[in-house]
Amino acid sequence: MNPLASTKCARRLLMALAAMTGILLIAGCGSSGIIHSLGGGFSKASLKGQYVISQTGVGVNQAGTGVNAFSETIVFTADGNGKLNITVDDFDQVGGPFTLSGPLTGTYGISSDGTGFLIFNFNTTTNYAITMIDDSHFYVIEQDFFATASGLGEKQDTTAFTAAPSGSFVFKAHEIDTSSRVGGITITAGAIAGTEDFLSLGSPSSNMPVTTSVAMTAPDATNGRGKFTLTDGSSFNYYVVNSGKFYIMSNSASGSLEIGQAEAQVAPAGGFSVATLPGSYVFGSSGDTNVSGAAGIHSAGVFTTDGNGNITAGAVDYVQDTTVNANLAVSGGTYTLASSGRGTTPAPTSSSTAHSRSRMALSPCSKGVPSPRSAAKPPSSWTVSMSPSKTGSECSSPPPPALTGTRQRTLSTRPQASAIRRLFQPAVPIRSVRTAASP
Repeated sequence: MNPLASTKCARRLLMALAAMTGILLIAGCGSSGIIHSLGGGFSKASLKGQYVISQTGVGVNQAGTGVNAFSETIVFTADGNGKLNITVDDFDQVGGPFTLSGPLTGTYGISSDGTGFLIFNFNTTTNYAITMIDDSHFYVIEQDFFATASGLGEKQDTTAFTAAPSGSFVFKAHEIDTSSRVGGITITAGAIAGTEDFLSLGSPSSNMPVTTSVAMTAPDATNGRGKFTLTDGSSFNYYVVNSGKFYIMSNSASGSLEIGQAEAQVAPAGGFSVATLPGSYVFGSSGDTNVSGAAGIHSAGVFTTDGNGNITAGAVDYVQDTTVNANLAVSGGTYTLASSGRGTTPAPTSSSTAHSRSRMALSPCSKGVPSPRSAAKPPSSWTVSMSPSKTGSECSSPPPPALTGTRQRTLSTRPQASAIRRLFQPAVPIRSVRTAASP
């Protein structure tokens, strides 16, 4: 996050109201990075090349008048010896979107166990802690007095910057307290066409068409960023990770915080069916509720399917509106999966009613990108992925985690306006290092 040049004392007081946002993970097929064992093998040289970070969090807004949720995408290069060059920092928050007015420098360090830090030199520094998964992926949290966030960083394949993504993809995105969407699309010469399941304020719409009114532009040759607009008026930046994956984030002047990702869909021979999903799966979710808003609902669990449309066993832990529900049995449910990869899962538990979910399958070894479909639950997202013990020939290497990109739970509580005015009366004038993004 780009910091304000106000006093850190004020930020400390404001951020007492902020909570750490959660992240979701989704498994993908294969890994191009070098995996090191814990305790050794990593160094500054492990972080070398160009990377993109997608994250969500809460922080002091750019006007210095309160604490608000934000979405953010960052592109930087690392020289393998402790120096950084930050070329993109797109930032959605109240009053935005915002973008960098020019490139920034920074520094970093990596310990042998893969933990490390990033420091970006804005008009004051911003600080991140990272843990490397391999040389191409890392988890990240922002740890500043004025902002807290979490997300994932991935190495970009700059050879994929020559043209807009092409082929079949599944995607998901989330707008905090507002909406979530999941679907399957085909991209041809930058034009998007497909269908999506869309949940808005607890009201689901199934198999809705999704197309572009403005096709995807070619990505920038240096940072991999392009743009597109959907026919529903949603306008996005996209950020190429590689030929089979890209992040998306709203660039709308409406102040939308929608953020997500898309991954290439690889259907098994003969297409998707219920038989595509035999075995044990782990899942996780995070979402909003109309009771507690940002506190919402968060879950993690495991279930087993028989490859014939039945969920035979499992367990789930979830926290809803701050109430903990532990080790609930999952059994007796069913699932569907069409040839397109779209399916539903009621997922009943021993002490709750069935909550209908939808999913789009990515490939035989990475299945997921689900989103809730029950009006009883406001926007959320969740992930289902095959356990490594069940992977087949197409999943010969461990799947690296990746950020769902959906907006996660963040605290958007705003202090009293009079209190904010008292806090923000520093001797140094408040200045933002961000500029409003051009339309």
